[in-house]
Amino acid sequence: MQLHTAIFAAALLLAACKRQEQAYTVQTKMLNEAVYASGSLMPAEYYFLGANDYDRVLRVNVEDGDSVQAGAVLAVLGTPGQRTLLQLSSRQAALARQHAGSASPALKELETQIALSRQEYKKDSVNAQRYLDLLPERAVSVRDAEEARLQMEASQARYLELQQQYDSRRNSLLREALQADQEAARQRQTQEGRTLESPMDGKVYKSYYKQGDAVQPGQPLFLVGSPASFRLELLVDERDMAKIQLGQEVDFQTDMYGETVFAARINKIDPVLQPETRSFKVEAEVLSSKPFLPQSSVEANIVIRRKQPVLMVPQDYLLPGDTVLLQKDKGPQRIKVQRGISSGNEIEIKQGLREGDIVIKPEQS
Repeated sequence: MQLHTAIFAAALLLAACKRQEQAYTVQTKMLNEAVYASGSLMPAEYYFLGANDYDRVLRVNVEDGDSVQAGAVLAVLGTPGQRTLLQLSSRQAALARQHAGSASPALKELETQIALSRQEYKKDSVNAQRYLDLLPERAVSVRDAEEARLQMEASQARYLELQQQYDSRRNSLLREALQADQEAARQRQTQEGRTLESPMDGKVYKSYYKQGDAVQPGQPLFLVGSPASFRLELLVDERDMAKIQLGQEVDFQTDMYGETVFAARINKIDPVLQPETRSFKVEAEVLSSKPFLPQSSVEANIVIRRKQPVLMVPQDYLLPGDTVLLQKDKGPQRIKVQRGISSGNEIEIKQGLREGDIVIKPEQS
Protein backbone atom coordinates (compact mmCIF):
# COMPACT_ATOMS: atom_id res chain seq x y z
CA MET A 1 0.00 0.00 0.00
CA GLN A 2 2.78 2.43 0.88
CA LEU A 3 4.57 1.51 -2.40
CA HIS A 4 1.47 2.36 -4.47
CA THR A 5 1.14 5.69 -2.65
CA ALA A 6 4.78 6.59 -3.39
CA ILE A 7 4.39 5.74 -7.08
CA PHE A 8 1.20 7.83 -7.31
CA ALA A 9 2.91 10.82 -5.66
CA ALA A 10 5.88 10.57 -8.05
CA ALA A 11 3.52 10.51 -11.02
CA LEU A 12 1.77 13.63 -9.78
CA LEU A 13 5.11 15.40 -9.29
CA LEU A 14 6.23 14.44 -12.82
CA ALA A 15 2.95 15.67 -14.30
CA ALA A 16 3.28 18.93 -12.40
CA CYS A 17 6.81 19.40 -13.77
CA LYS A 18 5.58 18.77 -17.29
CA ARG A 19 2.80 21.31 -16.86
CA GLN A 20 5.36 23.80 -15.54
CA GLU A 21 7.59 23.21 -18.58
CA GLN A 22 4.62 23.93 -20.84
CA ALA A 23 4.03 27.39 -19.42
CA TYR A 24 5.58 30.57 -20.84
CA THR A 25 5.73 34.05 -19.34
CA VAL A 26 5.00 36.72 -21.97
CA GLN A 27 8.00 39.03 -22.38
CA THR A 28 8.82 42.29 -24.14
CA LYS A 29 11.68 41.90 -26.60
CA MET A 30 13.45 44.15 -29.08
CA LEU A 31 12.49 43.05 -32.56
CA ASN A 32 13.71 43.92 -36.04
CA GLU A 33 11.09 43.46 -38.71
CA ALA A 34 12.99 42.32 -41.76
CA VAL A 35 12.66 40.55 -45.09
CA TYR A 36 15.06 37.68 -45.69
CA ALA A 37 17.07 37.62 -48.90
CA SER A 38 19.99 35.62 -50.22
CA GLY A 39 22.49 36.38 -52.93
CA SER A 40 26.13 37.19 -53.57
CA LEU A 41 28.76 39.88 -53.10
CA MET A 42 30.13 41.58 -56.21
CA PRO A 43 32.33 44.61 -56.90
CA ALA A 44 30.33 47.83 -57.18
CA GLU A 45 31.28 47.90 -60.87
CA TYR A 46 32.44 44.78 -62.66
CA TYR A 47 32.71 43.09 -66.04
CA PHE A 48 33.00 39.51 -67.22
CA LEU A 49 35.16 39.47 -70.35
CA GLY A 50 34.86 36.56 -72.77
CA ALA A 51 35.44 35.35 -76.32
CA ASN A 52 33.10 36.05 -79.22
CA ASP A 53 33.75 32.68 -80.83
CA TYR A 54 35.49 29.35 -80.32
CA ASP A 55 39.17 30.20 -79.96
CA ARG A 56 42.41 29.51 -78.13
CA VAL A 57 44.33 31.63 -75.61
CA LEU A 58 47.49 32.86 -77.33
CA ARG A 59 48.83 35.02 -74.50
CA VAL A 60 47.78 36.12 -70.98
CA ASN A 61 49.29 39.38 -69.74
CA VAL A 62 47.92 39.59 -66.19
CA GLU A 63 47.53 37.53 -63.03
CA ASP A 64 44.83 37.38 -60.37
CA GLY A 65 45.00 40.43 -58.15
CA ASP A 66 46.74 42.69 -60.68
CA SER A 67 45.65 46.33 -60.91
CA VAL A 68 44.89 47.43 -64.48
CA GLN A 69 43.97 50.62 -66.30
CA ALA A 70 41.21 51.02 -68.85
CA GLY A 71 42.39 49.79 -72.24
CA ALA A 72 45.09 47.50 -70.87
CA VAL A 73 45.40 44.29 -72.90
CA LEU A 74 44.58 41.40 -70.59
CA ALA A 75 44.91 38.58 -73.10
CA VAL A 76 45.17 37.80 -76.80
CA LEU A 77 43.27 34.95 -78.42
CA GLY A 78 44.04 33.10 -81.63
CA THR A 79 47.17 31.49 -83.06
CA PRO A 80 50.55 32.87 -84.16
CA GLY A 81 49.53 32.28 -87.78
CA GLN A 82 46.45 34.47 -87.38
CA ARG A 83 48.57 37.28 -85.93
CA THR A 84 50.97 36.93 -88.87
CA LEU A 85 48.06 37.07 -91.31
CA LEU A 86 46.95 40.38 -89.79
CA GLN A 87 50.45 41.82 -90.11
CA LEU A 88 50.72 40.67 -93.73
CA SER A 89 47.32 42.07 -94.68
CA SER A 90 48.19 45.41 -93.05
CA ARG A 91 51.47 45.62 -94.95
CA GLN A 92 49.75 44.63 -98.19
CA ALA A 93 47.15 47.36 -97.67
CA ALA A 94 49.88 49.96 -97.05
CA LEU A 95 51.72 48.85 -100.20
CA ALA A 96 48.54 48.97 -102.25
CA ARG A 97 47.80 52.52 -101.05
CA GLN A 98 51.34 53.51 -101.97
CA HIS A 99 50.94 52.07 -105.49
CA ALA A 100 47.66 53.97 -105.93
CA GLY A 101 49.11 57.28 -104.69
CA SER A 102 50.69 60.13 -106.57
CA ALA A 103 54.16 58.65 -106.04
CA SER A 104 53.26 55.33 -107.65
CA PRO A 105 56.09 54.17 -109.99
CA ALA A 106 53.61 52.71 -112.50
CA LEU A 107 51.60 55.94 -112.63
CA LYS A 108 54.76 58.05 -112.75
CA GLU A 109 55.91 56.18 -115.84
CA LEU A 110 52.58 56.73 -117.57
CA GLU A 111 52.61 60.42 -116.60
CA THR A 112 56.03 60.76 -118.27
CA GLN A 113 54.77 59.08 -121.43
CA ILE A 114 51.68 61.30 -121.45
CA ALA A 115 53.80 64.43 -121.12
CA LEU A 116 56.01 63.37 -124.06
CA SER A 117 53.03 62.42 -126.21
CA ARG A 118 51.33 65.74 -125.43
CA GLN A 119 54.43 67.62 -126.61
CA GLU A 120 54.55 65.45 -129.72
CA TYR A 121 50.89 66.13 -130.42
CA LYS A 122 51.33 69.89 -129.99
CA LYS A 123 54.34 69.87 -132.38
CA ASP A 124 52.48 67.83 -135.01
CA SER A 125 49.42 70.09 -134.63
CA VAL A 126 51.52 73.19 -135.32
CA ASN A 127 53.21 71.49 -138.30
CA ALA A 128 49.89 70.33 -139.79
CA GLN A 129 48.41 73.81 -139.44
CA ARG A 130 51.48 75.30 -141.13
CA TYR A 131 51.17 72.91 -144.07
CA LEU A 132 47.49 73.71 -144.30
CA ASP A 133 48.24 77.46 -144.42
CA LEU A 134 50.89 76.98 -147.16
CA LEU A 135 48.75 74.74 -149.33
CA PRO A 136 46.73 77.56 -151.06
CA GLU A 137 49.99 79.21 -152.14
CA ARG A 138 51.21 75.88 -153.53
CA ALA A 139 54.30 76.19 -151.30
CA VAL A 140 53.74 72.57 -150.22
CA SER A 141 52.20 69.67 -152.00
CA VAL A 142 48.78 68.27 -151.15
CA ARG A 143 50.48 64.99 -150.29
CA ASP A 144 52.81 66.61 -147.78
CA ALA A 145 49.91 68.50 -146.19
CA GLU A 146 47.91 65.27 -145.91
CA GLU A 147 50.85 63.46 -144.33
CA ALA A 148 51.22 66.27 -141.79
CA ARG A 149 47.52 66.03 -140.94
CA LEU A 150 47.71 62.25 -140.54
CA GLN A 151 50.79 62.59 -138.33
CA MET A 152 48.90 65.06 -136.12
CA GLU A 153 45.94 62.68 -135.81
CA ALA A 154 48.24 59.78 -134.94
CA SER A 155 49.90 61.86 -132.21
CA GLN A 156 46.52 62.86 -130.85
CA ALA A 157 45.34 59.24 -130.78
CA ARG A 158 48.50 58.19 -128.96
CA TYR A 159 48.07 61.01 -126.43
CA LEU A 160 44.43 60.12 -125.75
CA GLU A 161 45.26 56.41 -125.50
CA LEU A 162 47.92 57.07 -122.86
CA GLN A 163 45.47 59.20 -120.85
CA GLN A 164 42.95 56.35 -120.94
CA GLN A 165 45.66 53.91 -119.88
CA TYR A 166 46.55 56.21 -116.99
CA ASP A 167 42.93 56.53 -115.81
CA SER A 168 42.33 52.79 -116.14
CA ARG A 169 45.54 51.91 -114.33
CA ARG A 170 44.89 54.41 -111.55
CA ASN A 171 41.31 53.14 -111.06
CA SER A 172 42.60 49.56 -110.97
CA LEU A 173 45.20 50.45 -108.35
CA LEU A 174 42.58 52.31 -106.27
CA ARG A 175 40.30 49.24 -106.37
CA GLU A 176 43.18 47.02 -105.31
CA ALA A 177 44.00 49.41 -102.45
CA LEU A 178 40.37 49.46 -101.35
CA GLN A 179 40.17 45.67 -101.41
CA ALA A 180 43.42 45.43 -99.44
CA ASP A 181 42.11 47.96 -96.89
CA GLN A 182 38.87 46.00 -96.54
CA GLU A 183 40.76 42.75 -95.98
CA ALA A 184 43.05 44.41 -93.44
CA ALA A 185 40.02 45.93 -91.69
CA ARG A 186 38.35 42.52 -91.58
CA GLN A 187 41.48 40.98 -90.10
CA ARG A 188 41.76 43.82 -87.57
CA GLN A 189 38.12 43.45 -86.59
CA THR A 190 38.58 39.73 -86.14
CA GLN A 191 41.73 40.30 -84.12
CA GLU A 192 40.10 43.05 -82.04
CA GLY A 193 37.55 40.46 -80.95
CA ARG A 194 40.53 38.34 -79.94
CA THR A 195 42.19 41.13 -77.96
CA LEU A 196 40.61 41.41 -74.51
CA GLU A 197 41.07 44.87 -73.00
CA SER A 198 40.06 46.09 -69.58
CA PRO A 199 36.97 48.34 -69.84
CA MET A 200 37.83 50.18 -66.61
CA ASP A 201 40.49 51.09 -64.09
CA GLY A 202 40.26 48.30 -61.57
CA LYS A 203 41.45 44.92 -60.39
CA VAL A 204 41.68 41.52 -62.06
CA TYR A 205 39.81 39.36 -59.58
CA LYS A 206 39.91 36.15 -61.58
CA SER A 207 41.57 34.79 -64.71
CA TYR A 208 39.72 31.63 -65.69
CA TYR A 209 42.06 30.36 -68.45
CA LYS A 210 45.78 30.05 -69.12
CA GLN A 211 47.86 30.21 -72.30
CA GLY A 212 46.98 27.45 -74.76
CA ASP A 213 43.51 26.73 -73.34
CA ALA A 214 40.56 26.42 -75.71
CA VAL A 215 37.70 28.82 -74.99
CA GLN A 216 34.05 28.89 -75.96
CA PRO A 217 31.75 31.85 -76.67
CA GLY A 218 29.78 33.01 -73.65
CA GLN A 219 32.28 31.72 -71.10
CA PRO A 220 34.13 34.36 -69.03
CA LEU A 221 37.89 34.62 -69.30
CA PHE A 222 38.31 37.44 -66.76
CA LEU A 223 36.42 39.09 -63.94
CA VAL A 224 37.50 42.74 -63.65
CA GLY A 225 35.97 45.10 -61.11
CA SER A 226 36.34 48.01 -58.76
CA PRO A 227 38.97 47.22 -56.11
CA ALA A 228 37.54 48.77 -52.95
CA SER A 229 33.75 49.10 -53.24
CA PHE A 230 31.21 46.28 -53.33
CA ARG A 231 27.50 45.65 -53.72
CA LEU A 232 25.01 42.93 -52.83
CA GLU A 233 22.99 41.22 -55.53
CA LEU A 234 19.99 39.78 -53.69
CA LEU A 235 16.90 37.80 -54.62
CA VAL A 236 13.70 38.76 -52.79
CA ASP A 237 10.57 36.59 -52.86
CA GLU A 238 7.76 38.22 -54.84
CA ARG A 239 5.48 38.00 -51.79
CA ASP A 240 7.79 40.36 -49.88
CA MET A 241 8.41 42.94 -52.61
CA ALA A 242 5.66 45.29 -51.43
CA LYS A 243 7.78 45.99 -48.33
CA ILE A 244 11.00 46.81 -50.21
CA GLN A 245 12.00 50.43 -50.89
CA LEU A 246 15.10 52.29 -52.03
CA GLY A 247 17.29 53.41 -49.14
CA GLN A 248 16.35 50.62 -46.74
CA GLU A 249 19.11 49.25 -44.52
CA VAL A 250 20.39 45.73 -45.02
CA ASP A 251 22.15 43.53 -42.46
CA PHE A 252 24.15 40.73 -44.07
CA GLN A 253 26.62 37.98 -43.27
CA THR A 254 29.09 36.11 -45.45
CA ASP A 255 30.98 32.91 -44.65
CA MET A 256 34.29 34.73 -45.15
CA TYR A 257 33.75 36.66 -41.89
CA GLY A 258 31.71 34.12 -39.92
CA GLU A 259 29.08 35.65 -37.63
CA THR A 260 30.09 39.28 -38.26
CA VAL A 261 27.16 41.40 -39.45
CA PHE A 262 27.81 44.08 -42.08
CA ALA A 263 25.65 46.95 -43.28
CA ALA A 264 24.41 47.86 -46.76
CA ARG A 265 21.76 50.11 -48.29
CA ILE A 266 19.37 49.32 -51.13
CA ASN A 267 20.13 51.47 -54.19
CA LYS A 268 18.50 49.55 -57.04
CA ILE A 269 15.34 47.48 -57.46
CA ASP A 270 14.84 45.50 -60.66
CA PRO A 271 11.09 45.63 -61.37
CA VAL A 272 11.09 42.54 -63.61
CA LEU A 273 10.12 39.22 -62.03
CA GLN A 274 12.52 36.33 -62.56
CA PRO A 275 10.12 33.48 -63.42
CA GLU A 276 12.58 30.68 -62.58
CA THR A 277 12.77 31.67 -58.91
CA ARG A 278 9.58 33.80 -58.60
CA SER A 279 11.74 36.54 -57.13
CA PHE A 280 13.02 40.04 -57.85
CA LYS A 281 16.61 41.19 -58.02
CA VAL A 282 17.59 43.89 -55.52
CA GLU A 283 21.01 45.56 -55.30
CA ALA A 284 22.49 47.18 -52.20
CA GLU A 285 25.59 49.30 -51.71
CA VAL A 286 27.94 47.76 -49.13
CA LEU A 287 28.82 50.38 -46.51
CA SER A 288 31.77 48.52 -44.98
CA SER A 289 35.33 49.13 -46.16
CA LYS A 290 36.35 45.54 -45.43
CA PRO A 291 37.90 43.62 -48.33
CA PHE A 292 35.45 41.07 -49.72
CA LEU A 293 35.74 38.29 -52.27
CA PRO A 294 33.49 38.57 -55.36
CA GLN A 295 30.77 35.95 -55.78
CA SER A 296 30.81 35.11 -52.04
CA SER A 297 27.39 33.93 -50.90
CA VAL A 298 25.51 36.13 -48.45
CA GLU A 299 22.44 35.90 -46.28
CA ALA A 300 20.73 39.21 -45.62
CA ASN A 301 17.88 40.82 -43.73
CA ILE A 302 16.32 43.89 -45.32
CA VAL A 303 15.25 45.96 -42.33
CA ILE A 304 11.63 47.11 -42.39
CA ARG A 305 11.49 48.21 -38.72
CA ARG A 306 14.53 48.60 -36.52
CA LYS A 307 14.37 47.27 -32.89
CA GLN A 308 10.85 47.96 -31.71
CA PRO A 309 9.83 46.70 -28.20
CA VAL A 310 7.09 44.11 -28.73
CA LEU A 311 5.45 41.26 -26.82
CA MET A 312 6.67 37.87 -28.00
CA VAL A 313 5.52 34.28 -27.45
CA PRO A 314 6.77 31.03 -28.99
CA GLN A 315 4.90 30.15 -32.16
CA ASP A 316 3.96 26.68 -30.88
CA TYR A 317 1.93 28.34 -28.08
CA LEU A 318 -0.46 29.80 -30.66
CA LEU A 319 -3.69 27.90 -31.33
CA PRO A 320 -5.71 27.91 -34.56
CA GLY A 321 -7.75 31.06 -35.00
CA ASP A 322 -5.02 33.19 -33.40
CA THR A 323 -5.87 32.17 -29.83
CA VAL A 324 -3.79 31.20 -26.77
CA LEU A 325 -4.39 29.49 -23.45
CA LEU A 326 -4.01 32.20 -20.80
CA GLN A 327 -3.40 31.01 -17.23
CA LYS A 328 -6.14 32.36 -14.90
CA ASP A 329 -6.89 31.73 -11.23
CA LYS A 330 -9.58 29.28 -12.22
CA GLY A 331 -7.41 27.56 -14.81
CA PRO A 332 -6.39 28.11 -18.47
CA GLN A 333 -8.75 30.28 -20.51
CA ARG A 334 -8.70 30.46 -24.31
CA ILE A 335 -8.52 34.08 -25.52
CA LYS A 336 -8.22 35.81 -28.88
CA VAL A 337 -5.00 37.69 -29.75
CA GLN A 338 -3.81 39.81 -32.64
CA ARG A 339 -0.61 38.46 -34.10
CA GLY A 340 2.16 40.46 -35.78
CA ILE A 341 5.37 39.48 -37.47
CA SER A 342 7.45 36.35 -36.88
CA SER A 343 11.07 36.24 -35.82
CA GLY A 344 12.66 32.81 -35.72
CA ASN A 345 10.40 30.54 -33.64
CA GLU A 346 8.65 33.45 -31.91
CA ILE A 347 5.75 35.64 -32.96
CA GLU A 348 4.71 39.19 -32.06
CA ILE A 349 1.46 39.66 -30.14
CA LYS A 350 -0.06 43.09 -30.81
CA GLN A 351 -3.23 42.77 -28.69
CA GLY A 352 -4.77 40.36 -26.18
CA LEU A 353 -1.82 39.81 -23.82
CA ARG A 354 0.25 41.85 -21.40
CA GLU A 355 3.83 41.49 -20.27
CA GLY A 356 4.01 38.94 -17.45
CA ASP A 357 0.95 36.95 -18.54
CA ILE A 358 1.44 33.21 -18.45
CA VAL A 359 0.33 31.17 -21.45
CA ILE A 360 0.05 27.39 -21.60
CA LYS A 361 1.46 25.35 -24.41
CA PRO A 362 -1.34 23.36 -26.05
CA GLU A 363 -1.05 19.61 -26.04
CA GLN A 364 0.04 18.10 -29.31
CA SER A 365 -2.70 15.99 -30.78
